[in-house]
Amino acid sequence: MDEPVTLRRVEPSDVDRIFEWVVQPWYVNEFAGNAVPTPETHKAYFDAVFESGACFLAVLYGGAHVGCAGVKYIEGTHGEGWWYIGDDSMRGKGIGTALIAALAEYAEEELGLKSMHAYVLETNVGCRRALEKNGFSPTFGDFGEHKGVANVRYDLVFASRAGGAGSR
Repeated sequence: MDEPVTLRRVEPSDVDRIFEWVVQPWYVNEFAGNAVPTPETHKAYFDAVFESGACFLAVLYGGAHVGCAGVKYIEGTHGEGWWYIGDDSMRGKGIGTALIAALAEYAEEELGLKSMHAYVLETNVGCRRALEKNGFSPTFGDFGEHKGVANVRYDLVFASRAGGAGSR
């Protein structure tokens, strides 16, 4: 990986690019719910995101917008991280590992969180490896399924906010 991965808030100029990603078969079949967005529902969704101030971030690699990430379901000092690399030509280059590190840093430093978790499909070995490289640990339990594939939960406690517990 030659360039750093950085994060910034999603902007209105990103919405069309994101729409191109979320209607692709890989996204619809593996990650999305049951409804494929239309241009109208996609715009309405982002109107709500911008109005609410939700933590929805653009993932940049070499200055180019290559994916999205965020933290949702924040309760107290804990939240759930999520992400995807939308530009499929950018997958398999280590960007996901760097993205997870950047998102964990953002959650800790910008959002003031002390811990976070993420769910990943059991079959997504690359993402599971990237989480483990960033100090996330698998949590044992039944976390349901998504489209017939088991979810695996990974947890991370930020070391600097937890008095040295956890890793990162």
